[in-house]
This record gives sequence, C-alpha cells and structure tokens, in this order.
Amino acid sequence: MELTDTQKIFLNNAAKRSFRDMADQDYLTARICFKNNLPFQFLWMSQQAIEKYIKCILIFNRIPVKNIGHDLVAGIKKINDIPYIKLDLSDKSIYFIEYLNDQGPNRYFQKVMYTNGFEIITLDRTVWELRRYCRLLNYQLKTPKGELIDMLEVELRKIEHSRNVPPHKYKITDGYLEKR
Repeated sequence: MELTDTQKIFLNNAAKRSFRDMADQDYLTARICFKNNLPFQFLWMSQQAIEKYIKCILIFNRIPVKNIGHDLVAGIKKINDIPYIKLDLSDKSIYFIEYLNDQGPNRYFQKVMYTNGFEIITLDRTVWELRRYCRLLNYQLKTPKGELIDMLEVELRKIEHSRNVPPHKYKITDGYLEKR
C-alpha cells in the first residue's frame, strides 16, 4: 500500500522524534552512566540508543521494525538488505554492536558482565557512523516547473563525504544533539 503524502510526513516525524531524538537522549544518558562508573546502566542505555538509531534508519526507509525487538544484529541485517544503502560501519563499530547485543540486555545479571574500559570511545564512533543514516534519504523534490528530482544519490553522497568531516563537526539538520 502506497502512503499518502500526509502519512509520509507523520512517519518521518515519528522516525525523527520517537527514534532519532530519543536515541540521542539515550546516548547522552549512556555517556553520563559511563562517567559515573555505572557499567550495567551504560551498556543498557548504549544498547537502547543503538537500537533506536537502527529503527530510525529502517522507518525512514519504510522497512517494518515490528519483529526486531532488541536484536541489534537483526536490525543491522535489515538495513543491509535495503538495496540502495551500503552501511559504512567500521569493524570496531560492528564488534561493538555485537557486544551490546550480548551485554546490553544483561541488566538482570543473567550472565557475566564484562567491559574493556574503552567502550565510551567505541560508543561515540558507533553513534556517529550510524547516525549519518538517520534521516530521509529516498525522496523527490519538485522544481518550479513541476519536474521531480530524485534526491537519493545526493543524500548517499553526503553520507559518503561525511567520512572526511571530523565527527564533532558533522551536523544533522534539526538533530537533537545539534541543538545542545
């Protein structure tokens, strides 16, 4: 079923406000937990942030998120199944996502918890690498003459070129972190 323009606007707004903005807040909370030596809470909030960034990407690209639950690896697989997205994650970020997939939900001490001490650095990297995709990519603009211009390639090039921008200088329009 094709979405109406109004439905697309509502869905994009939900992706931004309910997922990307909340993920940004979970990310900030995870950093506070790390700095206050709260490792279980740090891992859980990190897991929550990454999960919401993943779901944000999927929603912006009209992929259902219903059956993912807290499985970060399943979410990444769904993103990788989107034909026009080549998810550009470093090996460290992929490993960290797998680590969070295992350790994040461990808030009830079901298994041994471990940290290596540098998780905050890897969290920052992973958030930056994922967050670049947390916006509408596949859309069209209408020119004054009524012609439609596909913006997908432009948006994908922006993501590709973002690798050359220091993470602290990269900005998402109307992003929660950018407003801080």
